[in-house]
Amino acid sequence: MKQFFKFLLASCLGTILALVLFAGLGALIVGALASSVEKPHSAKPNTVLHLQFEQAIPERTNNLEMNPFDLKNQKILGLQDMLDALEAARDDANIKGVFLDLGVQGVNMG
Repeated sequence: MKQFFKFLLASCLGTILALVLFAGLGALIVGALASSVEKPHSAKPNTVLHLQFEQAIPERTNNLEMNPFDLKNQKILGLQDMLDALEAARDDANIKGVFLDLGVQGVNMG
């Protein structure tokens, strides 16, 4: 009977220790995910919004075909996000102008 209680206590202690370990690991993962969220940028007074049109503009953000061997993690803004940025710039008192850097695009007038 003495052995039974010893093994019962050991298994309960092991289970509690494993639960604490998994809870700590889960808290670390949640903390890492929460800290990786992008923070909104605040514009300084007399800021000019610079939009660059160097590549194709998809309808939605990151809606272009990705190269599986490309290790760059680039965020390609979509048309809707650019329109949202222009609307936010219109309402922001710190932004005094918008600079559209069109570059060389193969687009038509129509």
